[in-house]
Amino acid sequence: MLHFAAALLAATVSLTPQPQVLFALVRGEEDGMAIEPITMVTRKPGPCAGCWKLSFADPTQDEGMTEDEFTARYYRHGLKYRALAGGADVGTATVDEEANLGCESLAASLSPPLPDYWGLAVGSLHVPPRKLVRHEATAAEKNALLALARDAFRQKGVPPALLEKMEKSDAISTDLNQDGKRDLIGSFEVVGDKTKEYHDYHRIFLIAMADDAGGYRAEFVWYSRLAPGTNEARTETMNVFDTIDLDEDGTDEVIATTEYYESHDYVILKRSPSGKWTIVYRGGGSGC
Repeated sequence: MLHFAAALLAATVSLTPQPQVLFALVRGEEDGMAIEPITMVTRKPGPCAGCWKLSFADPTQDEGMTEDEFTARYYRHGLKYRALAGGADVGTATVDEEANLGCESLAASLSPPLPDYWGLAVGSLHVPPRKLVRHEATAAEKNALLALARDAFRQKGVPPALLEKMEKSDAISTDLNQDGKRDLIGSFEVVGDKTKEYHDYHRIFLIAMADDAGGYRAEFVWYSRLAPGTNEARTETMNVFDTIDLDEDGTDEVIATTEYYESHDYVILKRSPSGKWTIVYRGGGSGC
């Protein structure tokens, strides 16, 4: 009877969905490459055939595992992970040793380092093979994104004179919902008088989906302002990091970095069937 109970318990544990780590590939020490955890992903059968319901946990805050236990399990020398860009395989990330990326970090260096790019890394987390569709936005795509950003800043009340000073970060072009049309993600910043001690910062992160007329519509806009005289420690910037279809429903989740004063974390945005984007997770990262 005891043997049967033990076997039943073991079978139940084996059938219980286990969390899997989603890593970020980032710049390491001395221009090397490193990985740090974004989130622990647990998947259960979802509402559609072949898709999953996701739940997330922050590896840097999860009380169920200490940092030493995490390092022992995931950062053993020689351990290999799939390196991904836009969900497509682009190489292998091989762990060298635990690394320090800031005052507080949970990272490992890679050896040999991968080519200089940012992306994701996974171990046993199931990610079906796909073709690489992510690339830097073209000049025409950047102009289209720029026009949407101007409109978004106007709606937030940014003065027209400041819009002439708008600066953009890297923008990516990809096919988020696998409809054959390219979608755009990017970040923009407007800064007031730089000759003054305290600037006026306006920042926008937006996701633009392609429409049937050959244009784009802004489906998600994140806005942050650091007003003059505000403590610099309250600064906040969001930039695209990568995209990946974690729940395998046919639409990529968008992963972005949220940067603060001397630190950063990650957010995961998910799109509903109606086109509404929601931040479903925030955590991970490193810094002081």
